[in-house]
Amino acid sequence: MTNIKVISYIELKEEREKFRKQIIKVIVSRDTEYNDETIIPSSDEIQLVRYNYYIQHGIDTVHVAPIEQHWISHILDLVPISLKKKHVKEVNAIFLEVKEDFQVAIKKGIVDFVLDDFKFMMQDSISKNDGKQLESFNKSARIEFDQAKQVISKNLFISNPVMVYLHQLWHKQFSDLRLIQVNTFYASKSALDLSDFNKFANESISQAITRLKKDWYPAIHQILSLSDTENDIPMQRHRTKFYHFHRCVITIMTHQLQMLCLTSLSEVTDFLTNMQVK
Repeated sequence: MTNIKVISYIELKEEREKFRKQIIKVIVSRDTEYNDETIIPSSDEIQLVRYNYYIQHGIDTVHVAPIEQHWISHILDLVPISLKKKHVKEVNAIFLEVKEDFQVAIKKGIVDFVLDDFKFMMQDSISKNDGKQLESFNKSARIEFDQAKQVISKNLFISNPVMVYLHQLWHKQFSDLRLIQVNTFYASKSALDLSDFNKFANESISQAITRLKKDWYPAIHQILSLSDTENDIPMQRHRTKFYHFHRCVITIMTHQLQMLCLTSLSEVTDFLTNMQVK
């Protein structure tokens, strides 16, 4: 009995070694016609393609362990019930995608285990190619880089204190502002008909607009006035720079108003969706 076990183990080990050699021969072997580095794709790129192809098609899924059912349950528990009921097709599609990604990850682990340091070999070759590309960064590219940097510095004012103050103003004082206060609907104990909902929505929007006019816009005007005295705003005689500066201010203000509208619509949509599910 002991001899039989030893022979079986040896045969199994030989089969694994044979399988290992076959994979290495298929993936790592270099073709003689691709020895020239000027040919596209290069030999390293061909190896990488072989590596990815073998992961996708070289290992039978029968020999790959399936994903555990309790893992799937934990993943689905993270999805709200309302979304699972409303988007059944999307949830099923994502579920299949997770299963496929899991299988690919297991296959990749098998190939990496067989090839040992193959990944590190590929990374070394890629890093060497990157070094060659950096060395070939010639003077003309440097000139183009400096010109682009100069254009950006003239037209964009990302690090200007005024832009920072505008962002701080919105996030500190107006981040809770909504066109329609959905919390009032949740707090209401009685049902609202369409006329009441329309009346409440119009009043809420009017209050939000009033707050923007009385608080937000004057605060921005104050920031610009103070920044002008501290020379943070380009002078008017520099027309191009002055123009682009105010375009940046307008862009930030527009973005903040757009986010206000989108956030308000999203909260109202979530409220109506939850009410429909219930």
